[in-house]
Amino acid sequence: MTGHEDHIVVTEYDRHGLRWWCSCGYDTDNLKELRNHLNRKEDHDRPMREQ
Repeated sequence: MTGHEDHIVVTEYDRHGLRWWCSCGYDTDNLKELRNHLNRKEDHDRPMREQ
């Protein structure tokens, strides 16, 4: 165990469209915001990488 928890994302579709729910409690109807959320999580868990 590394203390790292993977985010589990559930996609829901209803009459309003798509919505994403994350296991950490985050939710959004914007895929770009979801990607930013998941990327931020990964950035905190990993050492800085050279680009």
